Amino acid sequence: MASATSSASSIASSISNAIDLPNYAGVDFNQILQSVIAAGQVPIAALQQEISAETLSISTLGSISGDFSSLQSAIAPFQGDNAAPMAAYAGADAPFSTTVTGNPVAGVYSVTVNQMASSQTSASQGYASDTASVGTGTITLDVNGTPTPINIDSTNDTLDGVASAINSANLGVTAQVVDTGLGSRSAATRPAPPARSRSAAI
Repeated sequence: MASATSSASSIASSISNAIDLPNYAGVDFNQILQSVIAAGQVPIAALQQEISAETLSISTLGSISGDFSSLQSAIAPFQGDNAAPMAAYAGADAPFSTTVTGNPVAGVYSVTVNQMASSQTSASQGYASDTASVGTGTITLDVNGTPTPINIDSTNDTLDGVASAINSANLGVTAQVVDTGLGSRSAATRPAPPARSRSAAI
């Protein structure tokens, strides 16, 4: 379009001198031609503006295409076989742990704990002292639904021996000999302090 504009300007320059025809005295042919050329330049200018607008649109589309390419590269590690496994995390002070099963939607979830598990304490019958014989056999501790037998034989058939055997089982419960103040002693089991959600039964 620049060549068309240049040609029109050249024509206008070539007719800058007055044109005189003997039989058409008084007619300003120079003015007429200038008007015709000016009218022809109007659509050329409009066309140039359209070309500039289209050029800008093409440049914008190129930028958008580049942004989409960058986005596609960024999400590639999360697609198909390259996707990293989902993981769940609980806050530092959360009274529960988290695991991922199935195909959950990634996000932040709020959990409300309405009630904490309470500790459970079980005690044996009273005995005269912590070294009194309690007999031999098997004590079964049921911790969170899992029964575990504790063998009591001649080497640990006292209150102290029973408490030591329970503690040595590492079931998340503790046992100790408690003096009731009435001259008798009993062996008691209770959840260890960090394991507030555990329960124990004898």
